[in-house]
Amino acid sequence: MNKKTILSVVVIILALVLGWSLYKVYKLKQPFTGPDDIASVESPAGGQQQLADFIGFDKEQRQQFQLLETTYRQKIQPLQFKLEEIQSLILHELQSEQPDSAILNEYALQTGAIQTSIKRQTIDHFLAVKSICTPQQLKQITILFSRMEQRAGRRQGGEGFGPGKGRQIRRGQRFATPDSIR
Repeated sequence: MNKKTILSVVVIILALVLGWSLYKVYKLKQPFTGPDDIASVESPAGGQQQLADFIGFDKEQRQQFQLLETTYRQKIQPLQFKLEEIQSLILHELQSEQPDSAILNEYALQTGAIQTSIKRQTIDHFLAVKSICTPQQLKQITILFSRMEQRAGRRQGGEGFGPGKGRQIRRGQRFATPDSIR
């Protein structure tokens, strides 16, 4: 691979990471509105209480949930800091007169490994949350996961799932038929 190709790939990766970061910052400032607003689940304090309300946790489950959330945050926070550090190193290297593509490639590999670790921690966390749910609460979580899947489909440019088929669903039309959504 020549240097221009590697540099192009690194720039694309940087753009994606920067876009993702800006998206996260913007979404964390939005209020929780139920299963459509899964981004609030990722916010440290308020989202936890609202998510527990949405699922219908009792007092004991809320305590278990709080412990699961705290443990999860403690596990991923250093990984998120490391991602930010690598992002800074990538930008620093790109600013140099002759960016070293081998170093940039290594940073890209490290970023991927950390993101994989975060995703694994997130999966383990959701499985642990499911383990404390009643059958009725599992239905609520299924709604939440369905909304997450729909959002992922829209972000990837796919058709999506459910009534909106990847189109933006306006308030009050969540359960409308595909033909009635314009």
